[in-house]
Amino acid sequence: MKRKLEDMDPERPYDGWVQLIDSWIFNQEDRKLLKRHYLDGVPYGDLSEEFCLDVDTIKKRIYKASEKLFRHL
Repeated sequence: MKRKLEDMDPERPYDGWVQLIDSWIFNQEDRKLLKRHYLDGVPYGDLSEEFCLDVDTIKKRIYKASEKLFRHL
């Protein structure tokens, strides 16, 4: 089942998500990936071009970082 930030806590404001991501995701690039994907709505393909990584790598990094984030909700 795919998790989305808005499904986990639909009442949390944008700034609340930014603070949560900054507090629990320690890798700077992973923080940027989560914010760009979940908060800005950028799809995997566009992130792949932006970060110069293949799509599978983008998906894996977002998945791992989001699992860590979800443990702290």
